[in-house]
Amino acid sequence: MFHRWIWAWLSIIFLFGTDCHGAYKTDEFYFDDESINGTVDCGTFEINGNSSYLLQSKEGMASCEWLFLGTTDCYPVITCRSFYIRPSYYCRKDYLALSDGSADVGLRFCGTYKPYYATSQTSILQVSLNINSDYGAPAFQCKVSCAKHHLNYNGYGYGYNHQQAYPPTFVPTTPPKTTNCDCGVKGSVVGPGSGMASAVGIQLSGGTQVPNGSYRQFVVITGKENSNDGKCVGTLISDRCVLTAASCLFLSATQTFESADSLRVWFNRPDFNNPDNTTFSSDVSKVTPHPLFNDNTNTNDVLILELAQPVKLSAYYGSEPNVTTMCLPPRKTYDLYANKNASILGYDDTFKLAKADVTVTTNEQCAAAWTPLGGQISAGMICAAGASGVGVCFQDHGGPLMTEVYKRYLQIGVSIGAVCNTNSPPPVYTRVTAVNDWIRMTCRKSIWCKELGTYNKYHRLYYDDK
Repeated sequence: MFHRWIWAWLSIIFLFGTDCHGAYKTDEFYFDDESINGTVDCGTFEINGNSSYLLQSKEGMASCEWLFLGTTDCYPVITCRSFYIRPSYYCRKDYLALSDGSADVGLRFCGTYKPYYATSQTSILQVSLNINSDYGAPAFQCKVSCAKHHLNYNGYGYGYNHQQAYPPTFVPTTPPKTTNCDCGVKGSVVGPGSGMASAVGIQLSGGTQVPNGSYRQFVVITGKENSNDGKCVGTLISDRCVLTAASCLFLSATQTFESADSLRVWFNRPDFNNPDNTTFSSDVSKVTPHPLFNDNTNTNDVLILELAQPVKLSAYYGSEPNVTTMCLPPRKTYDLYANKNASILGYDDTFKLAKADVTVTTNEQCAAAWTPLGGQISAGMICAAGASGVGVCFQDHGGPLMTEVYKRYLQIGVSIGAVCNTNSPPPVYTRVTAVNDWIRMTCRKSIWCKELGTYNKYHRLYYDDK
């Protein structure tokens, strides 16, 4: 009888928790690691192989969110040395949740189930805290650091020793919603012109005009009240998301961005001055620049426009969609694309859509050309050079640098603008693989076309991702 009474009380303690952790010291430093950058409050942080952060709850803290953006060779990993968040049924009350950015709801931890080398399978780790109870001391103390990108190859995880009592946890990834269309497909949508005067200050130097409808992923962004007020260009990547450059919508005077209600996105407008009956537009509901965008160095120079209404992407075999999306590199792609043939898109001096052929350079070659002029080329940038007189201009912001993979267009860069000078160094783009996970996280609620490396029974096509 006595043993039953003891077990009953132990069960109650496990289910409802206890404040019996008085031995915990609020100023105790559990991680003896010189690489720790310090304890961080809620916010967004860049993490690489030389940095790590300490997280802990504070008195009165009810909720908090930390977003860690790793580099292409770093997957964030979190482990907790002290963890006193009280248990509840499926951790519905107090919890620490982990997500890789592919879903709103993350993997929840509470009670004896604590993060132990919990590793994101992407370069993003989102840590969310929700506390409804009163804790007399910090409820947890955890360290976020960097794991190598090959961490999951051994089936256990980076730093895992088979002798350890508990194997690490991988943060689950939620696949995006897709519909019956293929990204990056070619096609032709041709219609009679309806006529519209004026022009846009976006010019591609040395390009060749393309047939109407050849690049149905291409969009132009204008002012909402003035359709001739061209601001920048971009690409449609899902039914609600347009990818462009943050610098083209950045207002340096106020250190803010153009508001959503001041913008309009145009589709199927290869002749800017003469839209036809396939041309249409959409309002913008949200402007989301990369949280680590730096206007001085142009690092992380990307921005997502969320459309007010989704565009129709679904297309069955034998039919022609009005628009389609650009392919992005698959996640966990580390190809630098050096010395590969590529193309750029923009309006020429007659304000018609043109394409120019270029070759991707190495970052070392690009840095050698830009460094004497005071430019800085980071790993998150990619450069491409063409023949004499071929390149993009300052107002070609947001345009794609793309390569062709088995007759489909794959975007590998976002134009951040360059000097319209035949003797200038290679134009610089934001490297898509460096911000790929952030783009997908920002557009996780939208619908995507089938990606490279997928089979589409409606189009009866299979494309490898090589």
